[in-house]
Amino acid sequence: MTWSTRVVVVGTVSMFAAVASSQQARELGEELFFDLSTGFLANDNYERLEKPSGDTYLWVSDVTLGYSSETDVSSFDASIGGRLQLGEFGEDPDENGGFINPFLSLAYGRDGVASDFTTSLLLRETDNGLDITEIENSTDLIIDQGTRRDLKFAAGLSLGKDAPVSFEGDLAYAERRFLDSDDPDLTDQDTIAVSAELGFALTRTAQLLVTGAYEDRDDVDDIKNDETNSSFGIGLLAEIDPTLTFRGTLSHSINETTRTRDGERVTDTEERPTIDLALFQDRNNGTNRVSLSSELDGGGYRTTLSAGREMELRDGLLDFSLGVTRTESGHTNPVGSLEWTRQNRDSVFSLSFNNGVQTDDDDNEVLFSRLAATFVQEVTAVSGFRVSVGTSASEGLDDDTDDRRYASAGLSYFHDLDRDWSFVAGYIHEYSVDGGDDTMTSNQIFATIDRRFSLRP
Repeated sequence: MTWSTRVVVVGTVSMFAAVASSQQARELGEELFFDLSTGFLANDNYERLEKPSGDTYLWVSDVTLGYSSETDVSSFDASIGGRLQLGEFGEDPDENGGFINPFLSLAYGRDGVASDFTTSLLLRETDNGLDITEIENSTDLIIDQGTRRDLKFAAGLSLGKDAPVSFEGDLAYAERRFLDSDDPDLTDQDTIAVSAELGFALTRTAQLLVTGAYEDRDDVDDIKNDETNSSFGIGLLAEIDPTLTFRGTLSHSINETTRTRDGERVTDTEERPTIDLALFQDRNNGTNRVSLSSELDGGGYRTTLSAGREMELRDGLLDFSLGVTRTESGHTNPVGSLEWTRQNRDSVFSLSFNNGVQTDDDDNEVLFSRLAATFVQEVTAVSGFRVSVGTSASEGLDDDTDDRRYASAGLSYFHDLDRDWSFVAGYIHEYSVDGGDDTMTSNQIFATIDRRFSLRP
């Protein structure tokens, strides 16, 4: 499986405390830690097949070794780990397990008086599938055998925060490789993205902006389209009054899409002006916002008008928006988002939803929607339960684009055995439909014991 069991196991125990203490500052100093989660799982469709042939019973151990350091001006985090599994596999009786899902994560940040710098590196290998913990970030909704290997690097730099001339820049590189997969929708890709913004103070409350961005997506085997997007523009950031801020940019955008046509790779280029306008109004308990933006990519040109509100509630947070997107092909779709967290004395409830028009890797426009909810209830001072449900859907705006659906639900119980050890048991159900033909269901039960070994020099 992916990290579903591990994250549900570890996250179930820590989520309530993490949410309750989210406003507290991170503890300064150094920490060396070793996380261990070990236990049993049973799954009736471990390989996530349309027609599974047997049940899988495994003893799994998820391990993470990490180091973190926090000072007043800098932070560093490093972790490495993976999963060791042994047992009986329903689809392959000759298989008895091994080490899977290795990962390496590094992150560094430095916050100066007039500058900020952040950088991160992630290398990990996971199944070609989804799980209940990834539903809010997944966009492909493709489930298949085999694994995917991801390499992600990101860096950000900010200079001259309060100076007459300021600079913000970001660099990101992502590499994805699919192993042992026959799905033509899963192709190896490399992506690099660079963006920069210069700010020149015009008055005490206004700033001239000069922006630039470049993104290149390369399909390694030239099965799907290659795409390059670049833009450069000029804008204005102004404080209209102490509570109202305007930000607007006008850019010249260029899209280059390389497709296979009649057996040859052909590049089509389109250039269009794009805008990004927004008004922000500070209120006593949050912020109002209105935006009008347009974008150009391989799926064409589209414009979105949206209004939203972010507010602090007496017992939580609420952030929502509602708008409409108009595509170049003539489709008009409502779009919006919702993030709501309610925290009581002994429970936490969170709900998230978003709906928007996106362009997939085949340059088809799709209406992508996701909904997820989590409820954590403390039963006693040392025990509780967690319920999670989620669903995602990708609906093609053109007739030749496959529709996909994915849903998952999980229930788990956690109990602190003592100060350092905890017990977690639960159930996870998954369901997916790919293109209206391939249907997959999966049921998993698990029981584990978790422990964090921590050393603070």
